[in-house]
Amino acid sequence: MNKEKYNDSSAPEEVLKELKKIGIDLMVVSTENIVKSNSSDIKATLSNIKKYDMEYVGVKADLDAKDYYILEKDGIKVAILAYVGEDYEKSNKNGLINIYSADNLERDLKKIRKEKVDATILFIDTLKSGISNPSKDKKQLLQSILNKNIDVIISNDSVIQKNYKDSKGYIEYSLGNFIGEQENEDSDISKLLKVTIMREDKTNTKIKTEYDKTFVALSNLDKSKYKIVDLKKELDGYNENVQGSITKAEHEYLLKIGSKISD
Repeated sequence: MNKEKYNDSSAPEEVLKELKKIGIDLMVVSTENIVKSNSSDIKATLSNIKKYDMEYVGVKADLDAKDYYILEKDGIKVAILAYVGEDYEKSNKNGLINIYSADNLERDLKKIRKEKVDATILFIDTLKSGISNPSKDKKQLLQSILNKNIDVIISNDSVIQKNYKDSKGYIEYSLGNFIGEQENEDSDISKLLKVTIMREDKTNTKIKTEYDKTFVALSNLDKSKYKIVDLKKELDGYNENVQGSITKAEHEYLLKIGSKISD
């Protein structure tokens, strides 16, 4: 990705092209930046996503569209919900963006129950992102959502990655920025979360969560472009005498910041 386009909230179409190329087929669009967009920009975004043969959730093309997405594979049905925090309610003038509230969640869950899904994953973009740790209020909010029989919650409360797991489900407070806003060491690192849903019997499923740590740096071959680095792979296999994808300085930097990602 070209460096000059990297931090632009209005991402160029080439981002969609590259995401499709690496296997992304569903995008969460309910984010802080989409709230700031007008109706025509939102519809253009959704149109571009469909142009690259991908689906989206969190924003609707029209008011009659579903507020959720059902993914079905190998006989397993997964409901995917996506919202922006209720702090954005006043900004949702067109009504196309999924705004979180307890009532809205319950409305959507009632519809999902009729779909007879095996698991439910929920994304939420909150107002208080970019802080070093999730706030107490936000922890309580996400825990209350988890208690609604949500299996996995992914939020963006902090650039420092935290997670929480109990017998009821899994909360990922933040996966980091991944491909945007690399302005300091806290936002250089991120995680790729893998959620595996397996059927145990006809009525029960088992959910496993794991992740890979990633790091964003300028390409050694082309200093006008960024690259995404598998942090663990690079650290484990680094040899300063062999030219690889990271420099010695980057290796030392990764050693410093890599420990910030919770295991």
